[in-house]
Amino acid sequence: MTGLLANAETVEKDGVTYVLKFYNHTAAVDRVSSRDLNVEKLIIPTTISFEDEEFTVDEISEKGLMLGRNTSCKSVVLPNTVKKIGARAFTSSSNLKEVVLPEGLEIINSGPSPFASHWKAL
Repeated sequence: MTGLLANAETVEKDGVTYVLKFYNHTAAVDRVSSRDLNVEKLIIPTTISFEDEEFTVDEISEKGLMLGRNTSCKSVVLPNTVKKIGARAFTSSSNLKEVVLPEGLEIINSGPSPFASHWKAL
């Protein structure tokens, strides 16, 4: 597993930090900087560009979208490319009212989520 981690890069775009995995050209949402995020609706893109390469956003890491209590963000839209959401991905996101899940979502790891009743598929 160590070899896979060495083949990754962290990049920040619009207040969202992604881990880019070069071995399969995918990206995971790693964390959100709520102080740099000043939107009511956060739309996670399908791809991230880095050094002339494209990475498909396919995962939300554990605690990857912890928006905090002081954010203005009330809605998150995930692209159809996201296949996995880590445990407690939305922990401490008390202002969040809606998460739009992709149809192709395969895994939502277990963890407490006060927002389950607000989730809906695209």
